Amino acid sequence: MTKSLKFKCFMLLSSLCCGYVKANPKTIPGQNATSCINANSCINAMKYWVKDIGFDGFRADVAGFVPLDFWQPLCPELDAIKPVFMLAKWETRDLHAKAFDATYGWSWYEAAHQIAQGHADVNTLYLYYSWNERHYPQDIFRMQDVTNHDVNAWEQTEFKAFSQALPALMALSVVGEGMPMIYNGQEAGNRKQRAFLSATLLSGVNMKTALCIKNALR
Repeated sequence: MTKSLKFKCFMLLSSLCCGYVKANPKTIPGQNATSCINANSCINAMKYWVKDIGFDGFRADVAGFVPLDFWQPLCPELDAIKPVFMLAKWETRDLHAKAFDATYGWSWYEAAHQIAQGHADVNTLYLYYSWNERHYPQDIFRMQDVTNHDVNAWEQTEFKAFSQALPALMALSVVGEGMPMIYNGQEAGNRKQRAFLSATLLSGVNMKTALCIKNALR
């Protein structure tokens, strides 16, 4: 059964995942003492945030760089404390088997971007949805977005990426199959790129796109 999305506290696991990969570049949990100790430390830390602090879920950065042997035993242990929502910043189907509730739908973004740029027609999205329905389990979430902190910082804003197609594709990301991601600033129609992982005041707001999100969420 699909878990509820009514969570209040959600933790980003960027440091944990990157730390695991750095400590165990060629190992998996249990293969030797070093990897096993590091894996147990990560698991105990996550249990602490769920049990003692009351966190409702985790978003794991570079989740595919961490072996499934780590994720699959971990999630049932967390769920034994209380049901948690697990989001992987990755697109691999196997992460859903015993671990993650949601993964990023990067292929959706690529298809939508190709259409907006005139390099493909709407059949590209049809192929995405067909592949997604056939390839992925039915009781999971695939997350769609028209921008994120990587794209905004290193490539371009959603206004440049999607141009006049932005309102329609933004609405589709919300009402279509999957779970929408609203990147910080979209709720105010921010039109500018921001430095990666930096605190930046919102400016150049566009209320048209902000209202588009608001209306789609109703």
